[in-house]
Amino acid sequence: MAGILRVTSTASEELHPIAVKLYLKIEGETFAIGNAALQKAKEIRELIAQLGAQSVPSNLLTVHNVRVSSQQGLLLKNQRAEFLLRLELQPEYLAVALGVIAHQKQTELQQLEWVYDVDEASLRLSAQAMQKAKRKAQAIAHAAETQVIGVHHASDTQTMPNTATDFLPQGIKSLARAKSAPLEIGMQYNSTEQLVVTLTVDFLLENINQNT
Repeated sequence: MAGILRVTSTASEELHPIAVKLYLKIEGETFAIGNAALQKAKEIRELIAQLGAQSVPSNLLTVHNVRVSSQQGLLLKNQRAEFLLRLELQPEYLAVALGVIAHQKQTELQQLEWVYDVDEASLRLSAQAMQKAKRKAQAIAHAAETQVIGVHHASDTQTMPNTATDFLPQGIKSLARAKSAPLEIGMQYNSTEQLVVTLTVDFLLENINQNT
């Protein structure tokens, strides 16, 4: 065997989001645990109704946490609470959903997160990077009068920009306009990001005339 040849190659692809997650905080008067708040908290019911009125699906609205504010340190039936919610939508509903949220007095958008099908894309890119690495290794081996006989080791890494956008408290409220005007929040209603896969492969080499 002639030795080992290490080759690095990359492959990239522009990804379009398949969904978007909105993380919301709603202040309400009724204390309820978990997803029961979706039916019991008036402010959440109002948000769901307004989303429905704009044909925005709210079936993927979930309650992540409830924070209770009580000066007496007691859990009372009716008291102020903060509900932390997550609403997952198809990207085409984002603009309308942001308009609804901006006009809900007790609702605050805290974070927006784009969702990409990274797993499927990384499989395609890893295969492409391997093909590129193999061609490169074969070219180098041929120049050195050796040949590639197999793979000793391979590893890959992925790099992709941050997919989440944080909002300052009440930030989206200050951007709300009259209902007839478009909502401008200083960001795109769609986000295309680049996924890059870097593959490092150790190829096994042998001399071309080794078996002669």
